[in-house]
Amino acid sequence: MGKLSNSLAISPFFRYNKLKFLGLKIRFLKELVMKRRYLMKLSLSIFLLLSCIGVLYITNITLAENSSGRGKEAGVAPKTYPALSEELIYELQGAGFEDYSLEAGKPALIKQPHHRFVLLNKQNYLPADFVPENLTMPGIPFTGGAGSRKLLVSVAATAVEQLVAAAAQEGVVLNGVSAYRSIDYQKEVYARNVKKYGQKHADQYSSVAGYSEHHSGLCIDISSPSVGNALEERLGKAREGQWLAANAHRYGFIIRYPKGKEAITGYAYEPWHIRYLGVPLATYLYENDLCYEEFIGLVQSGQLLIPEKPLAQFSDRDVLKTHPYRQALELLTVKGGLLPDAENRLQPEQPISRQEFLAAALQWLSQIRPAEAADSPVAAEDSQTAAESQTIAEDQAAVKSQMIDEKEIKADSKTAPDSQKPAENENKTTEQMAPEGLPAQGFTVYAELLERADGYGVALLAETDAGYDQPLSRAEAAMILAALAERALGESHTLKGQLQEYVSDAFALRDSSYQAAIEQMIAAGVISNAEFQPFSAAASVTRAEAAVLLMRLFQPADRQVNQKLEIERLNDLTDDYQSKAMCLFNNETKTFVWQKNETMRLAPASLTKLMTVYLALQEIPDLQQKVSIAGAYRSRVLRFGASIAGFSANEKVSYEDLAYAALLASGAEAAGTLAIRTAGKEALFIEAMNQKAAEWGMNDTHFQTVEGLDAEGQYTTAQDMIIFLEKALQDPRFYRIFTTAAYTTGKTWQHPGGLRLTSTVLGSISPNEEKGFHIIGGKSGTTGKAGLCWATLALKKETPYLLVTLGAPLDNIYKPTKTQKADALKIYERVMPPLKNTEQPAGKN
Repeated sequence: MGKLSNSLAISPFFRYNKLKFLGLKIRFLKELVMKRRYLMKLSLSIFLLLSCIGVLYITNITLAENSSGRGKEAGVAPKTYPALSEELIYELQGAGFEDYSLEAGKPALIKQPHHRFVLLNKQNYLPADFVPENLTMPGIPFTGGAGSRKLLVSVAATAVEQLVAAAAQEGVVLNGVSAYRSIDYQKEVYARNVKKYGQKHADQYSSVAGYSEHHSGLCIDISSPSVGNALEERLGKAREGQWLAANAHRYGFIIRYPKGKEAITGYAYEPWHIRYLGVPLATYLYENDLCYEEFIGLVQSGQLLIPEKPLAQFSDRDVLKTHPYRQALELLTVKGGLLPDAENRLQPEQPISRQEFLAAALQWLSQIRPAEAADSPVAAEDSQTAAESQTIAEDQAAVKSQMIDEKEIKADSKTAPDSQKPAENENKTTEQMAPEGLPAQGFTVYAELLERADGYGVALLAETDAGYDQPLSRAEAAMILAALAERALGESHTLKGQLQEYVSDAFALRDSSYQAAIEQMIAAGVISNAEFQPFSAAASVTRAEAAVLLMRLFQPADRQVNQKLEIERLNDLTDDYQSKAMCLFNNETKTFVWQKNETMRLAPASLTKLMTVYLALQEIPDLQQKVSIAGAYRSRVLRFGASIAGFSANEKVSYEDLAYAALLASGAEAAGTLAIRTAGKEALFIEAMNQKAAEWGMNDTHFQTVEGLDAEGQYTTAQDMIIFLEKALQDPRFYRIFTTAAYTTGKTWQHPGGLRLTSTVLGSISPNEEKGFHIIGGKSGTTGKAGLCWATLALKKETPYLLVTLGAPLDNIYKPTKTQKADALKIYERVMPPLKNTEQPAGKN
């Protein structure tokens, strides 16, 4: 055996098998090491993944705490929201948001149960006997149920009728399911849900009696036949539910319990439950992705401010909050101390009396010149005490009392023959009357007021107190304003040109005692030609118009530059502009403000794409439909040096992406593809462009291309492009694209991240270049023949302007000096918008 073993040990066969065994062992060890490395890598990857999840979790908690008011100690800045609009601030006056509870377990009885902005949730409840006022049944289809559960407060009923009608016009069918519920009925609903689904489910989808929004008569459950009129979450995925979520705010409603806000509202997502708040507030919540509790929380924390408005105290506040002269009226009540009538109405369209205007003017003056008493010539002779400095306020209080006590006397004065009315000697108003002996002349209540006015060169307007209770005329207003401007403010103004160039009936004013005063105030911008066309010296001035005149006098920034003066100012600087043709248009009043060579035919360059995109939008039913880039067209325009957005030949992109690419990036391949894919041939589309131009009265415009490359017989004018923009911007889709600063196209195989497009106009303007205005949309164009062109939309003091500049010199095609931009910035800075509602004459009675 030993010999055999020794022979085997040294035999080749044995040696081979031994080596094979060793090789397998080594291989096994290598695989084991590899597996260990793999396991280590896998473990490391899992660790990193869990770490990222942990970081995200902590970040979300921090953000959630920050949004709910916690986490401030960590220094996390809270999200900011836009300030409330003036209209919304008026809407929210007296809403009592501070009285509502937003903490779980702290119920609060609602103090203003009938208020439109009442908050009903799990913390705030109504009195047990509450019943809404003005319940009515809206004229919409309901799915059934008792008649009482089809009722809404009248304002909400009207709004839901409009909402359902608008949906129907777009092929969306909506039905009412349940609206107002009494507190007793809600007890049944809640008990039934608890019995059927359990307490937890009932608390998520139902309310305890007294806490339900349905008690308010301001909410309604809406559904659609497409989901069997069911009140289920699947409505939110249906077309009808998506339409409701996207459009409810346009009619004053919100989705009361939105998705993702369950922890805040306390209720599960309900795409069917809409609540009426009015358009301003509903729109604010929609645009800022806020639920109602979040909004009230921001108000309570002071992140959103609702300042008190002086006009909200008057009984006619509903008229005042939307009045075009609202700001001026506020100032007149605060700075001028204007008082309401006996019924607490400010009555902005009623004539203002001589005394009221004069007292308000002097009171306002004292606000901007605290040392008025010391500077006054009257005060120089007779030093006033602190008590006497309140004379104006006391005079006005006396007047209010006298207005009540002497109603019958005033009524008799109005009906008396002209011969018996107080004399109003015009000749006397042209001279400074000495105030000595005013009481003896019949002045008792207003004697002190008139003495103060005399110190500023304001002449007497009547011979007795009763005369000062009469309405103020335009001529008298001009004389008071001119006297205060000169003597109190130290201003001196001279009208450029003759008065007849500014007012149509200036001949009647010739050599009158008030002509000089009118001329001075027109030159100062206190009186505008829009209000004095025609000028009637005897026409009375309303309280609202008096507020505007005094606001302009004491706040020069609000002065109204006369239209003719504005044109003169722009024309005087014509040499300062480099564009060949320019046209400025007020898109609110629909009037041409200023023009230079507006009918000169010039090459339009890429402004041509404006018409291309507009026409294409009219032919495309679905902007999400995808089409391929016209490769042959793309190659052709590239050879001629056209700008492109960056799409590849035959790349499949949506019509929407093409429209944005054509206007923002001025992409020729996008414009050409829009034309070819919608009309079949480029020539047919160009023919349609010219037909539309003729239809819209663009008589000096003719297109030869869809992208704007220079071509024989292709031209437009600055005026024609204004005509086009005024009409095209009425299309919401075109307006949205035209006013977009940046946009990212959809993902494609060629561009996995999409193309980032930036407006060639908006992307070139920095905020510090916009002085008192804001350009919100535009399109540029540049070719060798056309030069530099711009078409823009801007806001100045909330007034929209359209401006087209053509033919600015082009010095470098690759890096041009933007002279067209410089022209636009100058014109927008120099133009002075008309004050709102200036089309109403100042003498309106």
